[in-house]
Amino acid sequence: MPFFRRIIASVIMAVFVFGGYAGSFSAAVDDVIEEETVEDVPATGSNTSSSSKNKSSSSSSSSSESSSFSQALFEIIFEAIGYLWLAANVSVRFYDYPYMEDGVKYVTYPALFESSGDGDGEKSVGAKPRFYRFSCGTSAFYMRTLGYGQECSFEGQALFIGPYFENTLYSNSLRNARDDYQGNVKLGGQFFLFSTNPLSCSLVVQWSHWYGNNIAEEIRSGISFGYDIRSYPFRPVAIQWRPVWSHFDKNVGVFESNLNAGILLGRVEVFCGWRYMSVYNYETDKRSDKWNGALVGAKLYF
Repeated sequence: MPFFRRIIASVIMAVFVFGGYAGSFSAAVDDVIEEETVEDVPATGSNTSSSSKNKSSSSSSSSSESSSFSQALFEIIFEAIGYLWLAANVSVRFYDYPYMEDGVKYVTYPALFESSGDGDGEKSVGAKPRFYRFSCGTSAFYMRTLGYGQECSFEGQALFIGPYFENTLYSNSLRNARDDYQGNVKLGGQFFLFSTNPLSCSLVVQWSHWYGNNIAEEIRSGISFGYDIRSYPFRPVAIQWRPVWSHFDKNVGVFESNLNAGILLGRVEVFCGWRYMSVYNYETDKRSDKWNGALVGAKLYF
């Protein structure tokens, strides 16, 4: 059982570290420790040396006890977070689509709250929630100086994991779209950090591949990672933000951001939003170009 708790805590720690931190904190701590080691010069003389050794031994023992206590407290906290995360994701359920009935939003935790509501005190009229949900969508957009585009997506969730597939086409001319285009397909999955109606967030990892005309070899294939952040605040509104970072050979990076707001019409969501994309060097953070523009689309929940 302790081993199982450690596995849960390690997974949660890995998710938060991968999603939110750049690793500079640990390096800063190491630098401070090295500086203190260099500056601490022992005094001369046998008595002073003996006294220093005793102080050093006492300080080392005290530091070791403090470190052990901190580590134990750290493990307890993350074990608690791990159990909470596991319980929530095992208990999460979804209705067929958002706002399908009066008094029901989308996400519910019947096993935790011992009711058929969504955990906010709302009751279902008769719908039976499931442990999975899926959606597929399409959108059209225009980005100034880059041209027109169309995106298709399929994604889903079963407890805390699910698929995430996307394909995007770009063309600077609608008339010659078949002959002059670039495409980007992303295939992968998502790992849910938490799922609630006010706010849900998943970590998305995908294989990214560019194809079409005039595509440099350096960005043919790479890795993409990002987030899918959603909110169902009140009927019939749905909000979604998808920031994605893609890394390719020779330090080529592509950042994309889709921010959408939609209205639910039954199981179909009609939305509009803003799309942004930039190309940069992820080692130097130098950006070579950027584009942005409006989008409209529709999504089907099932």
